Amino acid sequence: MSVVGLGPLIATLVALAAPPGDEVPMSWDGRRFTIAQLPEGFPERARATAELWKPWAEKAGYRFDLDPGARLFLATRRTGGKGDAQLRLVQRAETWFDEHLPPVEGDASPTAMMIVLKDEKAHAEALAFLGTIEPAIASWAEKAAGKELGFVLAKPLCGAFVESATGLKEWKPDHELVNRAVQLLLQRRAGALPNWLMQGLAWEAERTLLASIWCYPHRSGFVARTEHDAWPGKLAGELESEAFAGFSIDALAGWRRGTYDEDAARRSWGLAHWLAREQRAALPAVLEDLRALREKDGRTTHPDGSWELVPGYEVPAAAQAEILAKRCGAGWMDAAKAWSQGNAGVR
Repeated sequence: MSVVGLGPLIATLVALAAPPGDEVPMSWDGRRFTIAQLPEGFPERARATAELWKPWAEKAGYRFDLDPGARLFLATRRTGGKGDAQLRLVQRAETWFDEHLPPVEGDASPTAMMIVLKDEKAHAEALAFLGTIEPAIASWAEKAAGKELGFVLAKPLCGAFVESATGLKEWKPDHELVNRAVQLLLQRRAGALPNWLMQGLAWEAERTLLASIWCYPHRSGFVARTEHDAWPGKLAGELESEAFAGFSIDALAGWRRGTYDEDAARRSWGLAHWLAREQRAALPAVLEDLRALREKDGRTTHPDGSWELVPGYEVPAAAQAEILAKRCGAGWMDAAKAWSQGNAGVR
């Protein structure tokens, strides 16, 4: 390569290593550039997301890598050294997602932002920034900064996790990235799904891609090493009892968002595992039906045509069961139990 030909390469390397405060380096479709020099054809929805997060990225020293479909940015530290490997992992998660939920033609949903944070300080700073761009969650962001690590939000559409924090022992950042990236993709695709289904599918992706489960959102306290692949055996044992009633929509629909319930978590994964393995063809329609119902009943429309979300709205358990029966067959629950007894351990 000539000295002249080295120019663009050197410029790219300088941009990627630029210190905080300089223009935000980005990549998309095999090209590297900065937020100030977006290439021709760069998706407008991705531009909007990049501009929204630009002040934070400039100050914190982050880069943005956009997936080919402009569904998701991965934000990583310019000096972290793991960005490319983490981007490949996100792309594996997207491949899993697309196998179960093929892309929708004409998709115009916003581009999400998935952030890899260094530590608790970076987590608090990201939450503080969120409070400035979305005042409706400012109070929550302030409280969450010192309560737990990681989040997935609908507005702005974003997710984050912390790579390392004081006291973390049973912790694997790759698992956090896969789990929360899938949650974010689900949120982008179908909105606020029932908690059991959102969490269950994220765990199914994590276990399929990384062989075990290490991401437990909203859980506190010690996690024994033996727990990370214990769910299949425990669930199969529970299902041996004909009187067992925990593996049901009525039971799982009661699992509140923002909390952790060990029994509900295990059973939610089990039902999602069956859906992903045995009802893959029906899964997109299940999610679309749930999205449409929430869109219809989860907001109040005023006479002038304006509308607002119903605080705390959840799709009723009976409606969830009706959708599953419609898409998976009238005997879907019995089928799920029978299959799970012998196949809960399948990856």
